[in-house]
Amino acid sequence: MTDMVPSPGHGGSGSEINDDGHESINNSGGLFRSRSLVPEVFDRETMNAVLKEWKTSMKDLPLDLQQACMTGALSSANLTRFLCLNAQSSFVRLLARLIPSHVYTDFTSKIMADPSLPYKLCLEALFSLGYSVWMDTRGSSALSIKRSKVILAQITTIFMSNSILNHVYLD
Repeated sequence: MTDMVPSPGHGGSGSEINDDGHESINNSGGLFRSRSLVPEVFDRETMNAVLKEWKTSMKDLPLDLQQACMTGALSSANLTRFLCLNAQSSFVRLLARLIPSHVYTDFTSKIMADPSLPYKLCLEALFSLGYSVWMDTRGSSALSIKRSKVILAQITTIFMSNSILNHVYLD
């Protein structure tokens, strides 16, 4: 199955060359207009061109990606996704840097497959935290120190169970 990715330089500008040789603006379709798609390429020359465009070399890639490039198992689109993930400072990159190195490759491959995964995990944790605090505090008017310790213990338990379930889900 060939995965198709939109090319950033083709089809997204909304301009066309008409029969007179002049450029005309075509904004029909707006955000959902059709874009030309470029198929993934697996050859070595394309990989080197992508790496050169990102001003990096094969040695700068992680060992598993180096091996995939050498054997031709990595496509140019996947390499570009990985370089985008590591090039921009973002919340996803921060999470990828904070996790242990033995989990890093699995986490990176999951993010490349689903770029919104870290946001989904954090949103799930925030929902469970908010719901837990709301359920524990909705019936009481005054919050004592003893009650707040119980709530803190429950929140810690919820976060631990969430992290265990997410670890099982991610593996």
